Amino acid sequence: MGWIASEKTLAMTGIVNRKMKQLNFERKLIDWYEKNKGRKIKWGMFDCATSVLEAVEIVYGERIVPPDLWSSRKEAIKIYKNLYSPVQSFIDAGFEIGKYPCTGDVLVLKTSPMNTCCVVINKHYTVIDEKEGLQLRKISDAAGNYTILRRSEIRGLTSEKGETVCLRQVQV
Repeated sequence: MGWIASEKTLAMTGIVNRKMKQLNFERKLIDWYEKNKGRKIKWGMFDCATSVLEAVEIVYGERIVPPDLWSSRKEAIKIYKNLYSPVQSFIDAGFEIGKYPCTGDVLVLKTSPMNTCCVVINKHYTVIDEKEGLQLRKISDAAGNYTILRRSEIRGLTSEKGETVCLRQVQV
């Protein structure tokens, strides 16, 4: 398995910006999930937002720090109400809305009282269940009640409709 073109080759052609997905990010993301599977929520340390930021660092090699930290659900809701939506926060951090979920994408579920931040791994998304800790759920079970966000890592690779196209590993 390998990429169609190496990161170095793409960089030489000038079609890569600094937000390129890291090589082997899919394997590292799966390893991260396996290591944290079942891990219980600890607000501000390991919750939906902080876990997604850990995953984003694996995927893009860049740490995004939340504007405020919280230590309880109550504090998280208070901070959430003072901010705009998580979707807008990710857009402000250089993400774009995507149409089809790909491994490494951020998936924001429309839930109440706050939206839930998740990361896509294959055809699943992460969620921290209050009782079971970090789990994977099928994207198809979310019934489209979500927004997909990703960094536009390669310029010029878009569909005819202008949508960002996901890179996939292929046999070479």
